[in-house]
This record gives sequence, structure tokens and C-alpha cells, in this order.
Amino acid sequence: RRCKLIKSNLKIVEECRNTVDEAATFLGGLDALVNNAGLTMPKDFNDIDEDHFNDIFYLNFRSYFFCAQQAIKHLIKRGEKLSEFKKKYNWAGGSIVNISSVHGKLGYPGHSVYASTKGAINSFTKQLSVELISKHIRVNAIAPGMVDTTLSSSLIKDKHYKDIDKAKYPLGKRYAKTNEIADLINFL
Repeated sequence: RRCKLIKSNLKIVEECRNTVDEAATFLGGLDALVNNAGLTMPKDFNDIDEDHFNDIFYLNFRSYFFCAQQAIKHLIKRGEKLSEFKKKYNWAGGSIVNISSVHGKLGYPGHSVYASTKGAINSFTKQLSVELISKHIRVNAIAPGMVDTTLSSSLIKDKHYKDIDKAKYPLGKRYAKTNEIADLINFL
């Protein structure tokens, strides 16, 4: 297993492209892309200004779009190499996994921009899966509820989360754990 930290501002399209290219170079190609960049800043709808909207939308959705666009080139190239190696298999492919949220289907106070980005990710995932099926690239989304992370523990203190009811969570009054999400990504 190899890992490389690549520091990027994924709100900038060129940095999305460079990040994907740098990862592909480091790894010797790409088999998969996991789009997991995300930001939420709960705010009442009438208090949202253009900067707040753009900060969240550019990172949460636009980065997914342009990282996927760049990754597809690498996924196809890798698939062609694998097809040459095993002539009997006619596949290119790979996998793109987009991390969404239950907010893409359910409303929650103070999350109009965040929920909009997650709804956009869900639609984008469906559309991209149709467009890429002929290239044998699978595109899926995972839409968890609250996941137990450092970020979520600070969010819970926000006024928009004060009435959250863990009893509604199907995991038995607890938030999902990061390793549970990672296992699902690995499966896809």
C-alpha cells in the first residue's frame, strides 16, 4: 500500500486536474476515484450570501465534476492496458465513488446550500453512470447520515443540530463510523 498527501484547493478547476494527474502519476495509473471533498457551514437561508454559496458549491459539487472528468482519462488508459494484458477480457473501466449525504434527499434546517450540492451529486452520479457504462466505468454514490468524525463532533454543537435525534439512525442510536464508509467504498 502506498499513500501520498496532495495538498490542493479543489475549488479551483486546474487544481482538481493537477491533483488527479499527480495521484495517477504516483500510483502508476488509476483504478478508481473517490470524490470525498466536502464542506458544510450551517446557515439560515436568508443569511446566505454569494461567497458562502460559492464556497460550498465549488468544493462540494464542482470539484467532483472536474476531478471525475480528469480521472476518466486515466481510468480509460488503465483499462486499455489491462485489456492488452488479458486479451480475453474486453473491458476498460474502473470505478468512481461520489460521497453524498442523506441531505441530498432529506431537508435539514440551515443546510440549503449543502443539501443542494448533495442533490446535485446524486443526479450527477446517475447521469455519469449512464454516460460511462460503455467504457465499463462504474459510478456510484454513498449517502450516509452523520458520520463520527472530528468535523461532525464540532458541528453537533451548532444550533441547527440541537434537536438531532440519534434514535432515528438505523445503526442503533449512533453515528456511522469512518471505517464502515471505507468498507463500502472498497466494495464499490
